[in-house]
Formats: sequence, structure tokens, C-alpha cells
Amino acid sequence: MSYFMRYLFTGDTVTLAEIDAALRTIDANFRIQFETGDANSGDLYYEDDVFGEIALNMPGETVYNEDLEELRELIAPIDDLLKPMVSVALDNAQGMVALLVLEAGHMNPDILEQLWDWLFDHAPGLLQVDDEGFYDYEKLVLPTTTEE
Repeated sequence: MSYFMRYLFTGDTVTLAEIDAALRTIDANFRIQFETGDANSGDLYYEDDVFGEIALNMPGETVYNEDLEELRELIAPIDDLLKPMVSVALDNAQGMVALLVLEAGHMNPDILEQLWDWLFDHAPGLLQVDDEGFYDYEKLVLPTTTEE
């Protein structure tokens, strides 16, 4: 089981090196193993387990542009009072941290939550979770699935 979680920066962005340093300060068991020659992607570890594949994507990059277009398409059919807020966030996003959550991350959401909490505390934004929706710091603000 794997899925994406994306933190969309609506203000200043941070680097993966800053995230790595912050997570290590929070808990020394965290680390990002960067891809060789690429400071914008790597594997997010907690102890010896890979929690996910992490990347910093910026405007103008193909992956970033494709992800934003998919997110816009995802919310297009939704009729909700908070949809305009999410649309504005997508339009004004300055970058995103994308995490492909792997099994260890999925099985330990409380550990993984430390990443998102730090981002919310240090860089304004919204968190998008596949098959769930968009979250602000406190709650789900725009569900993207309907319960059957």
C-alpha cells in the first residue's frame, strides 16, 4: 500500500535539508537519505525503516505542474463552501513537499505526523492526502471522497 501526501506551500518554502535538520532535532531517529546529486529528493527514514520517498517540487518543474493539474481536476466536481480556499491555495502555491508514503509510514501515522506538524508550524500551507482530501493545521477542510 502506497499513496501520496503533499504539503502545498502557500507562503515561503523550506528545503529538504532544513526539513531533515528539523526532524533530526525533533527525534534523532529521523533522517532523509538524499538521492546522489539531488538535494530535492530522497528517502525518509525513521530508524531503519523507509517511511516514504520524499521530494521538494517547485513551480515550473514537470512533476509539480502535473500534480497541481491533477489536484485541480480532483476538486473541480466538488461543491463545498471551502473549495474556493483550496483553489486559491493551488493557484498561489510556491512549491510542495510530496511524500510517497510506504508501508512503514502508513503503519506509523503518529510518527509521520511530526513532519506535517513541523511544516505547518514553519511554512504556511495545506496538506493534501490521497483518497481523503485537504487539511489545514487543525482539520480536514475539503474532503475529496464521499463515504458510501
